Amino acid sequence: MTFQFKIQIRGIKKPPVWRRIVVPDNITFLKFHYIIIAAFGWSGGHLFSFSERGLGSDLEIGYIDKINPEAGISDASKILIKKIFKNAGQKFIYTYDFGDDWNHIITLEKVTTDKITKTECIGGKGQCPPEDCGGVWGFEELLEVIKDADNPQYEEMREWLGLEEGEIWDPNDFDLESTNDMVENIKVV
Repeated sequence: MTFQFKIQIRGIKKPPVWRRIVVPDNITFLKFHYIIIAAFGWSGGHLFSFSERGLGSDLEIGYIDKINPEAGISDASKILIKKIFKNAGQKFIYTYDFGDDWNHIITLEKVTTDKITKTECIGGKGQCPPEDCGGVWGFEELLEVIKDADNPQYEEMREWLGLEEGEIWDPNDFDLESTNDMVENIKVV
């Protein structure tokens, strides 16, 4: 079976930031995590969780802290996504970086009987916020700062983003081809 998901970062609206991916149903949540971070351009250097309603939900799947394995989180490397996702329209929350608290709404859009051996990003919108910018609130502040050359933090934020003179950081940018290249590099078989 094949699942088609739309995954959207909660709280970012202008423009919304989302990706549409197609994956085989027999991957683990850990592999799904790698696919999502590739689709959004995250580095993967932070903790993550999948849950029904967000962190602290009854059903939570994520990284098991080796110091405290009794944290109440099921191991993402041991649970297949098809054990949780059953029907089109079903939603789940993916939280990445417990400091910045990037919540993604995962919607299972379609289930087909197709057999695939690689993942694919088939659509998207918006440039993913830079990591460690402070979550949705910090991202909105960052966008305001880099629009205003008179802001005292303007040069510092441009340097932090790695922007060259004259280069702009456009929140509307989304490159399907390069995103798909990253997603396809995640081996699923």
